[in-house]
Amino acid sequence: MLERHADGTVNFATPKLLTGTGPGDLVDREELKAAVRELYADDADIALFYFAGHGFIEDTGGYLCTSDSRSGDDGLPLSDIMTLAANSGAKNKIIILDSCHSGAAGERPTHPAAEIRDGMTILTASTAEQYAMEVEGGGAGVFTSLFVDALGGAAANLLGDVTPGSVYAHIDQSLGPWKQRPVFKTNKNDPSIPPPDPEKTAIFAVLQRYVRVNLVRPVDAPHMWHAAMGSKACELTPLAADARKTLVERLAAIEHERWSHWQRYMHGKATKQEDGSLLIPADLVERWEKQIATDYADLPADEQESDKEQVERYLPIIEDAFRSGE
Repeated sequence: MLERHADGTVNFATPKLLTGTGPGDLVDREELKAAVRELYADDADIALFYFAGHGFIEDTGGYLCTSDSRSGDDGLPLSDIMTLAANSGAKNKIIILDSCHSGAAGERPTHPAAEIRDGMTILTASTAEQYAMEVEGGGAGVFTSLFVDALGGAAANLLGDVTPGSVYAHIDQSLGPWKQRPVFKTNKNDPSIPPPDPEKTAIFAVLQRYVRVNLVRPVDAPHMWHAAMGSKACELTPLAADARKTLVERLAAIEHERWSHWQRYMHGKATKQEDGSLLIPADLVERWEKQIATDYADLPADEQESDKEQVERYLPIIEDAFRSGE
């Protein structure tokens, strides 16, 4: 899939494949590290490292488990891979990991050499805290299956081009509400990519969850990732818009019934005056105010102020309406 382009032209002329499928076919730590060192020692236009296997994480960092791993932390450290890639003369260094806890790659490096440098791109199957799932029946991981699907054209634009960003977008969208989430990282000094804003990142995370349950969709962008990178807007889907309309109508009906009940009750207790207006007993008004105060006190602290403002705004209006007989 990676060896040639869709038109048959060569993409990677001499790809190196290491497989550890059983006792007679092993890939130990030293062999894997030597292969990574050899890969990034070249000054090629693109140097791509793809790993599909077991991953491990502890307080010292993440590891790729090789065939000779016994405890997990005796595997190949992700920091070693990051350092080799960062020091590479290759123009574009791509690291793709389909393993548990793979999102730890490039995260809080303890050594400057392990930082994400110019031209580096990382795409992982999960965050540092998550497991990477396999397809039912074993074999390839869910991430790898979706990755192959993306390269096969599912992540291509109208010109047929596939980029790391479009691959990530396809995988993230395809995983839907799964707990496993892919991670996409690239050089923070790339002028085409703005530095992350924590406040906007938090909003984006919420919108992503809405997208996965078909409540929000990006405007003029194929995926939320593209919308975020291009500062595009998003909108409610028809499903969400209809649900919102129904909810607003239902809340309005409940509110109307609530005030109608109080109006009927107070009119029944009021005394009609000579001028035709209604006089509501003071004790009844006091009781009603206390009831509102009680309801207000039971609200969560972050909702009390807005509700209090509503009470202060509506109370004089409603009292005036009752007293005038409206």
